[in-house]
Amino acid sequence: MHENYYYLKFLNTPIELFTFVENDGFYRYNIESSTIDKIKPETLAECICEQDVDYSVNPDNKFVPSNYLISPFNSTAAFINNEYFLTSAQQRIKTEILSELTENPLMFFCISANAGTGKTLLTYDIANELMSTNKNILLIHCGILNRGHIKLIYRYKWNIVSIKDISNNKENINLDNIDFIFVDESQRIRFSQLEALTKKAVEKQIPMLFSYDTKQYLKTGETLDLSNYLNNTYPHLITSTKKLTNKIRTNKAISSFITNLLEIGKSHDNLHYDCITIDYFNNIQDLTEYIDFLEQNGWKPITYTSSSRTIDSYNQLSKLCNTNAHAVIGQEFSKVVFVMDNNFQYNERNRLTARSSYYDAKGMLYQIVTRVINELKIIILNNPKLYEKLLEIKAMGN
Repeated sequence: MHENYYYLKFLNTPIELFTFVENDGFYRYNIESSTIDKIKPETLAECICEQDVDYSVNPDNKFVPSNYLISPFNSTAAFINNEYFLTSAQQRIKTEILSELTENPLMFFCISANAGTGKTLLTYDIANELMSTNKNILLIHCGILNRGHIKLIYRYKWNIVSIKDISNNKENINLDNIDFIFVDESQRIRFSQLEALTKKAVEKQIPMLFSYDTKQYLKTGETLDLSNYLNNTYPHLITSTKKLTNKIRTNKAISSFITNLLEIGKSHDNLHYDCITIDYFNNIQDLTEYIDFLEQNGWKPITYTSSSRTIDSYNQLSKLCNTNAHAVIGQEFSKVVFVMDNNFQYNERNRLTARSSYYDAKGMLYQIVTRVINELKIIILNNPKLYEKLLEIKAMGN
């Protein structure tokens, strides 16, 4: 009942919670003391009769996803204070991993998940659980450390490093006093780093957990399936693979729209796309000012990462804001805005294509759009055909 209250309290309305135990009776949840008190049936009947019901309210519209989605990075304090609940699928995987680890101290674990399924929260929750039992945890993030990481490191004393700090030579990797290694966003780890790290972990008899999404890539080659690699490379060791598939971060409309954005007509959910807006600009200066305005009003602009080594067709877009696709790995934001220009178009099969670049443009776009929780805004720059196509997708939801 405590979990039920957690979810219902965001409705900002008086709440009474009751339950019935067969062959026992009725109980009411005491909100102040978080206890359950036995009551007489008359008490429940009186409460039901006295409530004032507004039948015009649609309960589905009252439950805002952002109220329930806790990120170790964007809601660090809430995460540390355990102000969240895992889904049944997350809890099942956590229980299985901790149980299997007890039976086999040296194991490899793989959590394979799609975007928005809560992979990062589950990974950090398991790490936090082990830390609470005085285990020394090394957590490796395969990307740029964000503000949440910095808070966890300096304020809460977590041992977190970026993958760039991991050597390609196992002899240069120090795992002294480490009891467990977590590798998050591990689909992006370089093969040389992976080999050196796993060899050192096996040598030191340290279990490891890899969490990854092979669809989340920013450069060609960042789609390594860790489960296959571990089974083939270390067949003598036990590898346990878990899969998270049910999305909890994005609502159904956004998920459906993203599917159709990548391939028009692929999603047939017939959902209203009210949470999606599409704007058009033909002037880069006006666009820049508009993005600044949106950022000041709660929107998170995210752009593409351009190469510093070569001339890149995405250079203009990369300068539109300070946050690029590489900087938001594993994070989530209520309202996201991004830009598409003539680098993007649809082919004859209505599939989105992108002009080649040093980093994979479609991979970056997918990374951007899957960071959103509530609202997504797409701005088209000087590409009327693309604008028409996106309006076509938008109309599919009406």
